[in-house]
Amino acid sequence: MLTNFFQVQSTLTASSEEIWSRVFTMEGVNAELSPWMRMTYPREAEQFDQAGSSPGQCLFRSIILFLRIIPIDLYYLSFISIKAPTHFHEQSHSITIREWTHKRTLQSEGGNCRLKDTIHYSFRVPGVGRLFRPVFYALFKHRHRYLRRAFGHVGHPEDTEI
Repeated sequence: MLTNFFQVQSTLTASSEEIWSRVFTMEGVNAELSPWMRMTYPREAEQFDQAGSSPGQCLFRSIILFLRIIPIDLYYLSFISIKAPTHFHEQSHSITIREWTHKRTLQSEGGNCRLKDTIHYSFRVPGVGRLFRPVFYALFKHRHRYLRRAFGHVGHPEDTEI
């Protein structure tokens, strides 16, 4: 049962294809997370590829590193669906998180692209999710600040907090 939820979105001044080519790689993910976190990954997983795997099947395990060096969790990454360059639906888990669902959509708007992250999650220990919500929300706001710097943006970020 997913009990925690938030959304963050930005309108970026690049095409969905250009943005997708950067954000749908582990290098891109780690650039968004830096300097606060880093995810380890096997060399062959730099480009996410579901070839030979079923939706929901673990693609690889990742050690989550706080400040890029301190191990804090072991994460099992899997995708339910991927449709380049418009969206992915990740459904993963870790030692501490029972279920993590991350939907990222990229919607073309003229020459721009609206990128929206929707996060649902639940921790294995009841009640912990509410404590971590501000941390996760701040991390995704940080990720969007990185994306706005990398690609440029239109107006103010339209962050949605629910």
